[in-house]
Amino acid sequence: MKKLFFFLPAFLFPHFIFSQNELVLFNVWEGEVFKKSSNEFFCVNSTDFFVFDENIVTTNQVYAYSNSFFEHLNGIFHGRDTSVFISTVYGSDLLSFKLTKYDKGWNLVDEMYIDYAAKYGAELSDGTIVFNEEFGSAITIFDPIDEETLNVETGAEIRATHVTEGDSIIGVSNNGLFIFSAIGDTIAIFPSFNFEHIIPKKNAGWAGQKADSLFLLSPDFDLLETVYFSDAVTIDMEAGYDKVVLLTNDSTVHIFNDLLLFENNFKINSNNFPEPSNFELTENGLIVSNGTAFKKFQWDGTDLYTENNDIGVVGVELGDYILEEYTALTFPNYDTIFRLRYTNPVFTVHNYGETAIKSFGISTSFPAFYVGFYNYYEQYNGILNQFFSNVSIAPGEEKEVVWSNLGFYFRNPPNGEIYDQCFWTTRPNLRIDDNYGNDKYCYEMVVATKEQFENNIAVSVFPNPSNGVFKISVGEAQARNVEWILYDQFGREQYNLSINNWQHEYEVLVNYLPTGIYFWKIKSEGKILDNGRLIIQH
Repeated sequence: MKKLFFFLPAFLFPHFIFSQNELVLFNVWEGEVFKKSSNEFFCVNSTDFFVFDENIVTTNQVYAYSNSFFEHLNGIFHGRDTSVFISTVYGSDLLSFKLTKYDKGWNLVDEMYIDYAAKYGAELSDGTIVFNEEFGSAITIFDPIDEETLNVETGAEIRATHVTEGDSIIGVSNNGLFIFSAIGDTIAIFPSFNFEHIIPKKNAGWAGQKADSLFLLSPDFDLLETVYFSDAVTIDMEAGYDKVVLLTNDSTVHIFNDLLLFENNFKINSNNFPEPSNFELTENGLIVSNGTAFKKFQWDGTDLYTENNDIGVVGVELGDYILEEYTALTFPNYDTIFRLRYTNPVFTVHNYGETAIKSFGISTSFPAFYVGFYNYYEQYNGILNQFFSNVSIAPGEEKEVVWSNLGFYFRNPPNGEIYDQCFWTTRPNLRIDDNYGNDKYCYEMVVATKEQFENNIAVSVFPNPSNGVFKISVGEAQARNVEWILYDQFGREQYNLSINNWQHEYEVLVNYLPTGIYFWKIKSEGKILDNGRLIIQH
């Protein structure tokens, strides 16, 4: 028998700082910015891709996974013709691994089952796939048509895999470079080239990095030049637009030309963009990620973000809901999971920028729980996203959008827990901008059983509307350590009435407050008794 529960959105809450609902990404690939050969950029969260242009404006959202609960991301690599491969591990009765291929339009092309979860890889001109496992020593050559697999053992830890235009396979390892043919025959081994990073240069040749040195290599891996640049640890390296660019762990970007002649360096401001971790190049600069957000910089270090693209959530109406036993999936270690489901919640967004908004996303977070499966643990809930396209919001305009089937999950039946619930926009750049305070909308959410509220004290606030003079009645039963709090529409506390032993009716005078909508809640010994909305009219 299904049990029904009440959900009560209590009130707005002032929470315009980074908090537990910050967009935290919990996979090594999540939050990394990738670039396709079509100059399209994307990043990955727990379930999908956010696709954006060189100005970090979201253009698409692609749901990458099926409803298989145990499926999760392990690696990403590029194929030919701007296609992308996603490596995942998932479970039913046993763990399985597969590669999923998307074409340049982000359409699902194929799913291929493999022996292990790939971490790095590439695609040969005939469609053969080359990949390797993280910390593994073998390079796998896989023919998806005939499902033939060839493993080439290197005896070294493979850090990355590249494929040349002539279909040579390059294995980057801690013991040097391994060069193989398309059928796995050894072409050459360069044991001294044990680079930490090596990348192909667009005009042929390679650039490598180790410790405080940069190396320029010919297409045939002849050493052409060595440059010393910094004793900081390099965390990412890219080449393109006649430049070689490095990001070091002291948040400094180092820019060299194609011949490794120094051009410029600049330090990323840690106050508004802490701990940058990776980047991709654009024609006029670079897009930097710190795992939770993105910034764009010109070659001279100028921050290209402007207020032209700034949109924020300003209102939430969750609407109809049901809290039900969820049986669509089997959860090891749990007999029953409860789902709080909203069918058509309405969100009001405001365009603070100077240009029309045509697409954007809204994200939220909910306390996640873990379900164990063999040696793997999956996080349920976490970050939830909804993408909206084909909308038109003019500068200064507000518009309502509907998030279909928003669902939160619980291990146990809710029992009056309070959740600090926030919603934020994914535009312009996942809430890191000059005024991120207008991007996020928060309030407290109370989830409790119907029986709990029926057995609790009845609370009445009247008259409503009022001119700011009204009464509060707390049933017949006594309530100890009672606190009644009134908030304005921005979640700011306006009045607090605390009584040790509340037995009767009390009058509240707040006629000094301006006309408007206010929210109240009443607590006793740390538990929510009731909450509601009050209108003051003068």
